[in-house]
Amino acid sequence: MVDGSPDKAVTSSSPTNVEFEPEAVRGKYRRERDKRLRPDGNGQFPEIAGHLSRYLRDPHSDPTFVRDPMTDEVGVVIIGGGMGGLLVGAKLRDIGVKRIRVIEKGSDFGGVWYWNRYPGAQCDIESYIYFTKSNGYKAPKFGDATRSRSRAQA
Repeated sequence: MVDGSPDKAVTSSSPTNVEFEPEAVRGKYRRERDKRLRPDGNGQFPEIAGHLSRYLRDPHSDPTFVRDPMTDEVGVVIIGGGMGGLLVGAKLRDIGVKRIRVIEKGSDFGGVWYWNRYPGAQCDIESYIYFTKSNGYKAPKFGDATRSRSRAQA
């Protein structure tokens, strides 16, 4: 997969020299997940229609903008252009993957920092985990939303 070919699968094996039991951790998370699963599944969520349909539109984009469909082949597709998706893309580039496509519903990157623009919005975790020390940038411990959004869109 290093060359980005779509026909090659990425495989991962569990490391043998870890100081914890990976299966025990997976089991713990499965049990916690099972506590939260509901029999109605996706039926628990309301349909985004009627008075909720406004949430289908991006309030930060030009309503007349139309993006042409893309039909090229890529090696990796990343769903979501938030910090996690952008970091995965950057790490894939670091290991030599060339043909990467990030698919984002919003009209720009940034994830939660694209959508949440209220005054005073800040990251509630240590924001420097989002950013590598590239180009001399040193992220503050708890960054504000505007700075995080601008870094994602750079």
